[in-house]
Amino acid sequence: MWPDLFGALIQPRQALFININLNSADPYPAATCPRMLAELDHFLSDHGHRRIEVGERSGYDALPTRRVAKKTGFLDALAGRARFLDFDSTDWVRVDLPEPYLYSATVPKAVLAADRIISLANLKTHRLADYSFGLKLAVGYLHPLER
Repeated sequence: MWPDLFGALIQPRQALFININLNSADPYPAATCPRMLAELDHFLSDHGHRRIEVGERSGYDALPTRRVAKKTGFLDALAGRARFLDFDSTDWVRVDLPEPYLYSATVPKAVLAADRIISLANLKTHRLADYSFGLKLAVGYLHPLER
């Protein structure tokens, strides 16, 4: 079933980046479920994917991100198969955007280097909105000074 549905879209030779929700050390459902990440990582590995990176930057109140990833079980979930990137200590690249309201943004280099991005968003509430769903997930890509 996988080859029929996604075989042409996500191929083993491609570099994959998985974006997780790790805003705080609060457990699922406040963050992406570590078990879901582990299962996806196993699944992709079983289908020949070897270039998998997972990344995020926690919110200001929860930093540093690596400590949050350890506390919530994400580092154990990856078990050394995929590389975890905390955007606290990553290389950033400025990119031009074609939109009239936002002309450029600074994003992690690893995100731009990926052939495919998989976002593990979760439905949750936000203090400024009824539901943020996956809309706020990409905020983790933005440089802290541009959020």
